[in-house]
Amino acid sequence: MKSSPATWFGPLLHSIRGRIIAGVMLLFALLMGIVVWDMTRRQHDFMQQQLARQGAGLARTLAVNAPSWLLSNDVNGLGELVGSLASTPNLQLALILDADGRVRASSDETLFNLVLNDEPSRRLMQARPGNRQIWHDDMVDSMAEIVTGGRVIGHTRVILTGLPVEAELQQITRSGIRYTLLAIVLGGIVAWLVVRTMTRRLARLSDAADRIAAGQLDVSIADDSGRDEVARLTRDFALMVQRIATAQRELRQQVGTATAELRRRKEEAEAANAAKSRFLAAASHDLRQPMHALGLFASRLSHMPLDHEARGVARYIESSVSALQDLLDTLLDISRIDAGLVVAKPLTFELGDLLARLHFDLAETAQRRGLQLRLRCGGALHLHTDALLLERILLNLLGNALRYTQRGGVLLACRRRGDMARIEVRDTGIGIAAEAQQAIFEEYVQLDNPERDRGKGLGLGLSICQRLAHLLGTSLQLRSMPGRGSVFWLDLPLAPQDQAAAAMAASGDVIRDSIGSLSGSVLVVDDDPLVLASTAGLVSSWGCRTFVGPSVAAAMSECDRAGERPDVAICDYRLRGLENGITAAVALRHRYGDIPVLLVSGDLGDKLQQEAARHGFALLAKPLKPARLRSLLRSLLAAQE
Repeated sequence: MKSSPATWFGPLLHSIRGRIIAGVMLLFALLMGIVVWDMTRRQHDFMQQQLARQGAGLARTLAVNAPSWLLSNDVNGLGELVGSLASTPNLQLALILDADGRVRASSDETLFNLVLNDEPSRRLMQARPGNRQIWHDDMVDSMAEIVTGGRVIGHTRVILTGLPVEAELQQITRSGIRYTLLAIVLGGIVAWLVVRTMTRRLARLSDAADRIAAGQLDVSIADDSGRDEVARLTRDFALMVQRIATAQRELRQQVGTATAELRRRKEEAEAANAAKSRFLAAASHDLRQPMHALGLFASRLSHMPLDHEARGVARYIESSVSALQDLLDTLLDISRIDAGLVVAKPLTFELGDLLARLHFDLAETAQRRGLQLRLRCGGALHLHTDALLLERILLNLLGNALRYTQRGGVLLACRRRGDMARIEVRDTGIGIAAEAQQAIFEEYVQLDNPERDRGKGLGLGLSICQRLAHLLGTSLQLRSMPGRGSVFWLDLPLAPQDQAAAAMAASGDVIRDSIGSLSGSVLVVDDDPLVLASTAGLVSSWGCRTFVGPSVAAAMSECDRAGERPDVAICDYRLRGLENGITAAVALRHRYGDIPVLLVSGDLGDKLQQEAARHGFALLAKPLKPARLRSLLRSLLAAQE
């Protein structure tokens, strides 16, 4: 079994010796850390200055030697001049530019005759002459003017990488850390030697106290004949242990007698309660039969031709019988649960179907009360639990919500939470005060029915719901605020994927048929092969033709070979090199006209959102939800038709 750092640091930090040693080691660590940080910072600044001076010097050297070659447009001479810097340490790039900013010589031949218009180039050109030097991407970028006859005829540019500087700084930091650790160890050793003799007697008392806390009251504490405070503490501690041992023996005798009596009475009460529950559970049918008949007679009586007074009596009889039936049903249900006759029978089913059925069944009731009953389900969720018990819980919760809500509405919702599904019943009713939120799960508790109005229930529903929830292996939770409404919820496990798939297969292809397929051609640009393949495969499975590539040029080549024009484009924002999703989308529209473009990015910053909005591009965040992507593609393709 592995031990965590807290396991062996705990005893150290909870002792006087450990605190002193830790304090000294922390002080040494702090001082050495400050020294190492200061040295590293100073060395970093010095090395950056040296690198900047080197870059500026090389740029000036090129500028001094370049005028004649540049005036004569001798590309070979300029190339040899740039090549003379090839052996320079840290050299990333060397350039000679003419007055128009065109590269006439470069250590990177791919840049020859190009006009650089990237951000670092613009910043350098905008800088004040004589001070054209910037840092970017851990590199120092220096520029110098090529002057002849008082006229600037071009520029030289030298880029030196700072990675060796960073490597040397890391080496300095590692050395500093080693010295810091050595200082900490030496400080700890010195502190340990100083406090060892001071804390030895206190450690003996601490060990004795630990054994007493573990229940070992027969601890023998050696007499300390000294005269200091620790000696007096040792003697008083030994006397206290003796008195505690005597009191414990007497208390054990009293507790043993009381426990035996309590156990006997508890067994008698449990036996009586079990007998009552077994009787009620067994007699459920016999008790319900006459009550059922009485209800039928009362209903028949209310529909007979009666005079006004007799009709009033019939209504009272029907109301009383209904209340009595509810009370009897509830009591018998509780007795069946207590007797262990109600057992959960889990199976795999689609939660949305159950919630839709409940919503349909209670919509008319909500409408009669002037309330709105809404259903919100976050996707297809398959549960593995007892559907009947769950339906009973939700029916009770929805009934309470509709009963105690005067205006507004009730929401029945579900959503995935990891490998669980959370089912909620929200209302805009009277709410429940915090001090009463535990009591409402007890039997016969009603907060807003002091007159015991039978139309508001009997106060047993939530108690049954909680018991049924326990049978399902969960518990019913509540969050409420007076005047704002209440939320009841419970979490249930999702079915394994193989069981969910089997349940879907058993229920037919309803989901697939209701979704339908897409049609059209989709161009996908992403420089990650896995993302490119998965996106193309998903979109193809929906019925679209796909043309893919790691760059916009490659993807357009695929379209050209197929002789098709894409209907929609999906572009990742971050692509290789100087290309990004915005530039790729602009190129696509330049080639194919005003086609819809969907940009995908893991970081939807304000700047990107503004750029996408300016060009009229749709924007989605990674990771993509397939349902969201499908919905958006459907709307974009429909707009093209």
